[in-house]
Amino acid sequence: MVMAFSLGGKRNQTWRMLLIIGILVLFARSFKASIEVLETPKKIVSAFRIDSTSAVENSSIEMLRTSEEIDSAMPTKFTFENSVGWLKSRGRHSNANETLMTFEYVQNLILNNDPNYGNVLKQTLCPEESTFMNWQSREEAKNLDFIKSLAARLIFLVLHEHQYGPARKEALARREKTEEERLDFFRENKLGLFDYECDPDTKYLVVEYRTQGGFGQTVNTGHNPIQLGYSLGRVVIYKQFYRKANRLADCPRRDMQCMLLPMSPCVLDLPKQQSDYSVITNEDFDKYYKKNISLSEELLSQRVLLYAQGSYGLTPPAHVTERYIEDISRLFVRSKRDFGVIDGGTDHPWNLDEELLEQVYAFLRKEKGFVNTASLLYQMRPNLKAQREIDRLMKKALPEDFDSDKSIGLAIRDGDKCRRESECMPFENYIEMLGEFSIKRTLARKNTNVTGAQTNGTIANVTSLYDTIVLTSECKHMLDARFNFTHKVPFRFVVNEEDVA
Repeated sequence: MVMAFSLGGKRNQTWRMLLIIGILVLFARSFKASIEVLETPKKIVSAFRIDSTSAVENSSIEMLRTSEEIDSAMPTKFTFENSVGWLKSRGRHSNANETLMTFEYVQNLILNNDPNYGNVLKQTLCPEESTFMNWQSREEAKNLDFIKSLAARLIFLVLHEHQYGPARKEALARREKTEEERLDFFRENKLGLFDYECDPDTKYLVVEYRTQGGFGQTVNTGHNPIQLGYSLGRVVIYKQFYRKANRLADCPRRDMQCMLLPMSPCVLDLPKQQSDYSVITNEDFDKYYKKNISLSEELLSQRVLLYAQGSYGLTPPAHVTERYIEDISRLFVRSKRDFGVIDGGTDHPWNLDEELLEQVYAFLRKEKGFVNTASLLYQMRPNLKAQREIDRLMKKALPEDFDSDKSIGLAIRDGDKCRRESECMPFENYIEMLGEFSIKRTLARKNTNVTGAQTNGTIANVTSLYDTIVLTSECKHMLDARFNFTHKVPFRFVVNEEDVA
């Protein structure tokens, strides 16, 4: 796994900053968890598998059964009728319709949750070969790192089910149309491939997010709305109500979907008058989130609640964590039923058991803020254009012998942060800190007591496991400074030559 430093700072006004963040995150291999199945019954999930290893290049359907077997496995007909009001609405806030998007790719995200293929997990920044994307055996689950990573995966998949589940019936109904019928349907109603009305009883939390902050600020202030909407059982949708252009975005819609996948395929016909929605005030939020006082019946009865993105992510209250635990448990039990696992058996499709899940639950109850950390994986799902660009930059920047387990990520922000929010240092100070840090991390990985390994205030006779620094900065002089240290430190530098600096 890549260890990461983030120091100093200047905000960047282009979406390419996300790609740089993505490169650093992509190196991480710390998510060592087992994949679970979500809520769709096996008779639906297993009828087809969409091969989207590269959704950009080859999106096709690999049939796993004969047509007769598929027909017998699925119900005779999926009924879902879109309302005329939604189809013809001028207030419908459609999702981005990328040129790289395909019907099969979107269907895959909504329908195909088979854990054997991990297609849902491919939305994340985690690379294909990472442990996050691959199965782990129960025998390997002997340490806290595994439990932590498993918790991150399960939370991600619960959030995905929460945000995508209401579109499932509609997706199945659309699948019954011929390709020509679908094209006519999209064209006549001016729909994009990622636009779904979703189940009529779906409730929403529509969030007006900040448009003028940096990327880190935007993501950090997104924790509270995600946990609020999830705990209330409401699909979370981000919306810029006043059409303020997001300073990080450069596509025509000028919002976060220039860089990231939609929060949900559900597209809302936005309320036109105040009677159609209610606003969650800061007072309402504080009572619910900090004091566990339920929202009023008037608020809970509204189909649409509005919430303005506010403070940085707060530690979620215990009732939010308990909801995650309940949903993980529910999906675990359902997957056993759907895959025909006999009660008391150990052959579970998640390759997990109740004992291991209890360790996950204990970890979540102890580390109360971890659900925010894990939800970052859901917030930072790059869209297909960003995925393709990240893959290109990764291929160009990484040497063939690159080993993330021997690498440290160093992101130096050296702009306005130095003048207002923090003290910035010369490049050599960062290198000195990394030298000390690499030794301490080496000792930790070897389960060696750091204090016991110290002699006269220095760490002696320890060979670092790290030999590479992945360096990024928005300031060119910081990137160029590495040339003065190439032959002076036991590290090689890996940089993206197309960095924003």
